[in-house]
Amino acid sequence: MRRWGIELLILSVVIIWGINYTIAKYGLLEFTAIEFTALRMMAAAPLLLLLTFFIEKSLYMERKDIPRLIIVSTVGIVLYQTLFMETVQYTSATNASLLISISPIFTTLFAIFLKQEKFSSRKLVGSMIAFVGATLVLVAGHSLASSFYGNGIGLITSICWGLCATKE
Repeated sequence: MRRWGIELLILSVVIIWGINYTIAKYGLLEFTAIEFTALRMMAAAPLLLLLTFFIEKSLYMERKDIPRLIIVSTVGIVLYQTLFMETVQYTSATNASLLISISPIFTTLFAIFLKQEKFSSRKLVGSMIAFVGATLVLVAGHSLASSFYGNGIGLITSICWGLCATKE
């Protein structure tokens, strides 16, 4: 793929992620979290299949990869996306985006625990700074108590993504 094509795809991801929280907030006015997640997945699946076929020229998958695909899909799509919708429903879009953006902390911790990454004090300090920063923003907005359930689900969502991202 040419460089401009890759850059266009990256820009698309940033735009989609950026508007995702606002769209979710509006979608949850009409649907439950699970309904909206199912609707999103039904819309995305054919598009992703077409994109995969366009790029790979095939939809072939080795038999040995199917169990892993099922596990990662269940945790990374069904569970993660449903928890994401619950987070957006019960807290502000700002809190949801902040809480979910700390998922790299959990990804790093799980990767170290699973020996996929080496422990370093830099990683520990970086993770601690990020976590403290996110906590300060949430507390400063006085939103921690008013959206405790939604914020808690957001934290679980980040942990869920950390597990999914480190699953081999």
